[in-house]
Amino acid sequence: MSGIFISYRRSTSQHFARLIFSELQQRGHDVFLDVNSIDAGAFDRIIKNQIAARPHFLLLLSKGSLERCVNAGDWLLQEIQEAVSLNRNVVPVYDEGFNFEAETKYLPEALQKFLRVQNAPPYSHYYFKAFIDALSDRFLKDSVNTIAVFPTPAAERAEVQKRIEQAAQPNDDWIPQIPEASTRQPVSPQTQIKLTDFMKMASQLKQESEMPKPAQPLVWGVENILRAPFEWVYIPPGPVTIEINKNIQTVSVTSFNIAKYPITRSQYNAFLSAEDGYRNPLWWDDRLDARTWRQKNPDIHFQNVIAGSDYPVSNVSWFEAVAFCKWLAYRFNSPSPELTPMTITLPTEAQWLRAARGDSSRIYPWGGKFDSSRCNTKDSNIGRTTPVTQYITGASPFGVMDMSGNVFEWFLESHTGEDVRGVRGGSWKTDQVRAQLYYREDVPISNRVDNIGFRIVMMNTN
Repeated sequence: MSGIFISYRRSTSQHFARLIFSELQQRGHDVFLDVNSIDAGAFDRIIKNQIAARPHFLLLLSKGSLERCVNAGDWLLQEIQEAVSLNRNVVPVYDEGFNFEAETKYLPEALQKFLRVQNAPPYSHYYFKAFIDALSDRFLKDSVNTIAVFPTPAAERAEVQKRIEQAAQPNDDWIPQIPEASTRQPVSPQTQIKLTDFMKMASQLKQESEMPKPAQPLVWGVENILRAPFEWVYIPPGPVTIEINKNIQTVSVTSFNIAKYPITRSQYNAFLSAEDGYRNPLWWDDRLDARTWRQKNPDIHFQNVIAGSDYPVSNVSWFEAVAFCKWLAYRFNSPSPELTPMTITLPTEAQWLRAARGDSSRIYPWGGKFDSSRCNTKDSNIGRTTPVTQYITGASPFGVMDMSGNVFEWFLESHTGEDVRGVRGGSWKTDQVRAQLYYREDVPISNRVDNIGFRIVMMNTN
């Protein structure tokens, strides 16, 4: 089973850590938990060697855990920095009562950004067993590609084994209490919905974990690769009438899935920060112009997630949007080679219009008249982008959001020149006319513009 290092603050999380250690050990994982303070001498080196010896780094964060991380020599801070530098699979677990915004301010800015894009299992004290099932079966899988694991030095093995055995023996005054579902306390309707969805996921994971395991870890859909909000919307086949340079043509569009929302800052940052993401030449080398653009633009532009992880990404060139799609398709398809691969791309212009209009010829996604309460344009006087979930009443006939206003969106193909692509939808800095579904602009594919973003579609490859 998997090798796991549990990192925690003794003063805030020791019982939390022991409980998770015990449950993961019972499921057969190789878990290291240091139950004592760092000893004088070489044990600080041993701790770092144990991080290097295990592919998974489980970071337990309770209220107050990070306050001492303002000190450069803080040991919890050193453990996190060591795990990140070794490219470990960092899985944060946030105890109930942990406030992400308030607590992570004690970390260096680079670690704050790093934690924001790490997928974390939803912890619940009253659904603890389901949480452990999901943690074990989904987040701490056996193999982790691209991670080099270094064995424990022979001189340290006896000491490490002693620490593991100590951790397996609880203190005399500590008895783990795991409440059953029957002792569940009242929660808000919103929290109950999240917990119910989590229980369904955990039940599915338990069933699938009993099946023969594939050669590579499973990927649990795009919605589990990217942070919420993400949702596919099925678009049925139908005709689309397109006007390009005053030439009108009607084309038939086959069925496809389109992202309900534009890609957000946090979702794009997952691509930027992934080891196999933005830096990987695989997503650029199939086109000479993309490779040339990447060489001329070596800097990675992280989006300001702190200002809103659910705001649409912008300042993204067409090359970067296409590279994002290639990376996401690879992540989605590679773990299940026995299944029919799916294509993930930018939408064609016809697909975008089909999702925006449906079977009608409406001017805006909601109808024929402009309404500033349904979209974010210059007429709204907001002066910036807004969360992609904000304008519910502005949805298209199929329920696709933000197809007028907020940010223009790139199309896959070109109609007027190889070095330009079309955009539609208008933006926060353009007026209601440019938000009309009939309005289209051509933009150089090399440009990064502060009011142009993108969304994605998915189809069968064949």
